[in-house]
Amino acid sequence: MESLGITFLLAVASISITFVGFSSVVVVFRQVQGNSLDAKHIFLVRFFIEMGLIVTGFSLFPLFLAIWSLPVSQVWSYSSGVFALGHLGYIVGLFRRRRRSAPGSFSLGRNLLLILISIGVDASLVLNAAGWPFSPNIGPYALAIMWGLIVGCIFFVQTLSDFLEKPPQD
Repeated sequence: MESLGITFLLAVASISITFVGFSSVVVVFRQVQGNSLDAKHIFLVRFFIEMGLIVTGFSLFPLFLAIWSLPVSQVWSYSSGVFALGHLGYIVGLFRRRRRSAPGSFSLGRNLLLILISIGVDASLVLNAAGWPFSPNIGPYALAIMWGLIVGCIFFVQTLSDFLEKPPQD
């Protein structure tokens, strides 16, 4: 594996773990203010932590495969296929959970662009896993890893004011 790709994946893993820690600090800050976490907030916190850990884990996954001396094209093919399947399963589970814990909190119109980009990113992972139209490489995988981190950060920024609101005065 090329050292630039390894460096990139390790950097994204580090940033992602930092994101998880920062998200946790914001939750603690909310509770120190006297605000409790309702079902919507718990859903969001869980999403931030899960997204950060998913990005971290999948940033390290190709490195794990590489230590088994697999050819580089197989590393990217397997990594892309596993990430695409894992991401699809996570999204299905996330939307089911959202309906139960935070009904009505998701705006399709507000998030349509993110959804369309995510579909394109997942399609690039599937094509990379299949080795078509190019042999499997780090590009689509790095894009997917980075996009996962960006989506987590976008939702965090969109909901930050919800976490920092003052408790209602009696």
